[in-house]
Amino acid sequence: MTRTTRRTLLVPAALVALLVACLVGLHSRAALDGPGGALGLPDRLSQPAWGTPSGTASPGGPVALVATGSREPEAGFGDTNAAVMVGPGGYRMTSRIGADEFHPGEDMLLSPDGGTTAYGTGAWTSASVQLTDVRTGRARTLPVGVGSARVVAWTPDSRRFVVAELHRTSWAGIGLLDTSSGRYRRIAEARGTYVPGAVAVSADGSWVAYQGGDSLTVLSVADGSVVGRAALAPGALLTGKAAFTPDGSALVVAVPDSASAPRAWGLRLVDARTGVARPTALPAVHDAVAVRAVGWRPDGSAAVLAFRPDAAYGTDPRVSSAVGDRTRFEAVRRVDLLAVRAGAAAPTTLLRPPADTLAMDVAQQAVASSVVVHLAGQPALVAPVWLLRTGLGLALLGLVALVLLRLPRRPRPAPLGVATAV
Repeated sequence: MTRTTRRTLLVPAALVALLVACLVGLHSRAALDGPGGALGLPDRLSQPAWGTPSGTASPGGPVALVATGSREPEAGFGDTNAAVMVGPGGYRMTSRIGADEFHPGEDMLLSPDGGTTAYGTGAWTSASVQLTDVRTGRARTLPVGVGSARVVAWTPDSRRFVVAELHRTSWAGIGLLDTSSGRYRRIAEARGTYVPGAVAVSADGSWVAYQGGDSLTVLSVADGSVVGRAALAPGALLTGKAAFTPDGSALVVAVPDSASAPRAWGLRLVDARTGVARPTALPAVHDAVAVRAVGWRPDGSAAVLAFRPDAAYGTDPRVSSAVGDRTRFEAVRRVDLLAVRAGAAAPTTLLRPPADTLAMDVAQQAVASSVVVHLAGQPALVAPVWLLRTGLGLALLGLVALVLLRLPRRPRPAPLGVATAV
């Protein structure tokens, strides 16, 4: 094959490469992007691929859940981590955070409408909160305005935060931070040992409940008055942001099978005013180091996260089973989303993510919706946007090389002293 023939064949080859790159990228893009539409729980959760776009550079609308774990690309180099956001718009990644591990639902909070993520920028307590609008990708920083504090829950209208004022590891006060005005208002003093994740807000936003040690307190948001108090059994936990029943009359409390290293939880409904346990029978959650309520479904069942124990939990003394450490990555192998319904024999599984998905937060409106978002499976290794960009880039380089090869070359001058034919 002559050089001229090779150059001629490069033209269709380059065009074919460009076409294939575009088709592969666009076809794979459909696997990344969701169908759009109403917010609802996804029918599956896949491991995010390398090159999954960020929510700031490529916003995809409100998200149903935020999750992270110990695999790439969530776990990064140099103790940085990110979380995957999943919604009707498909898969997106949060910005990387400089921490060995961080926990959606504790360190990063997803608003009830799925439109905003909030991350406290302090170490354990938050000097400020970074708010990211997942619809637009725009981020802003909001000062908390309190010395030692931690943002612990959204209000149901997605406009305010519940803030825990802390003195070391104990409660000092509780208040509300308005995300629009930046104004902080203290509701009341608070007492007892701070328990991560043990704060709930009623559906109408009028009451807030928190756990201090083994005590449960319900306060009026309007004036800070005490609505109800209850003494909890040793090791019992308020189940989190959605612990209030939809009518606000009761709270879901989890009672462990062991106060030291629990692996099963009995769920009880406790009257918000009197603290008396109701006779309603809820199925127990087994094989879990912690249980968090994240919303209520249209059929009346509660959606709860079950943190499945790692093999080292309860057996390796280096893995702490203290209340504040049970959701740490070293103690958890996976987080499942379950539905717990009164009268049922056992919970039903709503979502079982990939192994090593170790922390999750779910938008309450996604749980309350009857919509199920059908997402295509993710590519095994590489995200479609990365394939598209890389394919187009390689094709462009090929075209440039082709043009350079086809440029006419100047004849070489004859060496000095050599006669040329006439």
